[in-house]
Amino acid sequence: MLSCEPETKPANYAPDCPPEQLEQIREILEKWSARNGNHVSHLRSAERRDFRSAVVVEARPRGSTAPDEHVPFPRLSFSVPVRNISQTGIGLLAPPMFALRVKSESASMLRTEDIFFQSAEVTVHLSRGDHQPILVDGTVVRLRPIHQGFFEIGLRFLSRRENQS
Repeated sequence: MLSCEPETKPANYAPDCPPEQLEQIREILEKWSARNGNHVSHLRSAERRDFRSAVVVEARPRGSTAPDEHVPFPRLSFSVPVRNISQTGIGLLAPPMFALRVKSESASMLRTEDIFFQSAEVTVHLSRGDHQPILVDGTVVRLRPIHQGFFEIGLRFLSRRENQS
């Protein structure tokens, strides 16, 4: 069973916004969904459920390169608020920027659209309380600008991965 506990793996990057602003955006989206949600619900292959938590998402930002072309650039991890979840995917709510949790002199801010661009491959860590998280590989199918520079991100689940501790 999935939990609303905080993510289990520490993320390198976190939303660069106050929690109050994130909550305000959630409320705006909930009002919009209450008014318009039934217009597209019949088109969905799986029922969506509200999921107020954060997940860790591993991704490679656009333009990431490794010094050696034979060595893949390591993925960075992002703590991302969740809007909803279904059997086939997850809806995320992202601010315009993510900030490095430990400040450094190098690039400490990343733009959401450079992380979650169309068709980007990601791995989502779904917390299960005291158990190992479920790791699910997915792809970005939607990056929609919403209010105050925030984005709604749609990820399609592709396959469940075996945990490697």
